Amino acid sequence: MAQPPKIRSKPMTNYNERFDKVLISFAGAIRREVLALGSNDPSYDVQPLFSPTKQALTSLIKELVEEAKPAHVHGTTVSSGQFNRGVSEFEQNLLKALGEV
Repeated sequence: MAQPPKIRSKPMTNYNERFDKVLISFAGAIRREVLALGSNDPSYDVQPLFSPTKQALTSLIKELVEEAKPAHVHGTTVSSGQFNRGVSEFEQNLLKALGEV
């Protein structure tokens, strides 16, 4: 019996952790800009914006991934070539949606 194709040969990147770092860096940049513009108000804090911003961006990414999925083919056996074409199509759809193709 044929072995199913391996989906991933390397460990997944912890995107949630990387996402947090990007948002924290962005928040720091905003704070530096505010200080550079002369506002030294210590009550000005971008931290309360962190959670809803992360939730909104995560939701947007999930929608993007869902829309980029290739159509499902039901009732057929998928060969490794078909599987690889489906993965490639999915990747291309994501890149198109992100404007990188």
